[in-house]
Amino acid sequence: MSNIGAVCRQQGNYQAAADWYRAALRINPNCETTPMNLAVCLINRGLQIKASDPKGAIRCYTEALVHCPTNANAYYNLGVSYAEMHKYDKALVNYQLTVHFDPRCAEAYNNMGVIFKEQENLDKALKYYHMAIQCNPRFAQTLNNLGVAYTTSGKLTEALEYLSRAVAVAPNYAEAYNNLGWLFWDHGDLAQALRMYERCIELSPTSKNPSQNRHSVSSCT
Repeated sequence: MSNIGAVCRQQGNYQAAADWYRAALRINPNCETTPMNLAVCLINRGLQIKASDPKGAIRCYTEALVHCPTNANAYYNLGVSYAEMHKYDKALVNYQLTVHFDPRCAEAYNNMGVIFKEQENLDKALKYYHMAIQCNPRFAQTLNNLGVAYTTSGKLTEALEYLSRAVAVAPNYAEAYNNLGWLFWDHGDLAQALRMYERCIELSPTSKNPSQNRHSVSSCT
């Protein structure tokens, strides 16, 4: 039965794979690999259905943890699901469990930073953003988030450093160029701000904010 589960898993049929692994586990509950394989299938199934059935995805991740309580990926995806449902306390708990079992998970640290930024707790947001960067110095999303956080706090030198690093590691990161545009505008460098907005529009032509910002800068020059 585990072999059939493995075939279904390779085919991307995670629901069927999970059913076969459950059956295998009922027959041989002492098998060490079956619970781990079942947990992986349940996580992948949750990812498949999360857009259409977010509560079903949560059930998948939760069941995965029944079979493999140390699976950091299950905790991480629970955190993402709860954050998307604006259940931030539950999201934070699951992100903390993620980094407990996987201390190098930059995404979990970043997402905790995002929640604290939304809650206007800038000190904690910066703390977790920096922890994410310690895990992955080339994590463009966190570099961008740090730039925004430092812009918000008025530390424009630090903001420029991190936003510049964001576009250095991800040259097609449109949002970071838009944020650089804001930063140069704050600095009074309208020409450079205009270049950043134009680059953002080039990368993301349907984005409204950069176009509006470019118009505002152009009217000042």
